[in-house]
Amino acid sequence: MANDAATSGIANYTFTNISDGSHAISVNCTDDYENNATSNTTFTVDTVYPIVRLLGPSNGSTWSSSSSPSFTFNVTDANIANCSVIVNNAVLPVQALSL
Repeated sequence: MANDAATSGIANYTFTNISDGSHAISVNCTDDYENNATSNTTFTVDTVYPIVRLLGPSNGSTWSSSSSPSFTFNVTDANIANCSVIVNNAVLPVQALSL
């Protein structure tokens, strides 16, 4: 996009096939009188979904020892923000989750 003959207003640039990770962008504009200004920003691309495994209870098992079953799961992702346990369409609080 260098030397694109942009004028005042909005200019767009679309990245294609940019890799996951942190990226920095600088935009520098110069007017006809050699006055210039630069603006910088950073952003992160994360296209990898978290991997979630329910460790227990096992699929199809019957819980008969009490009315308080425990669910155990693990999650793998470099940028995990939160996890929810959903039972019968109700979101339950997650205890002792260390991310």
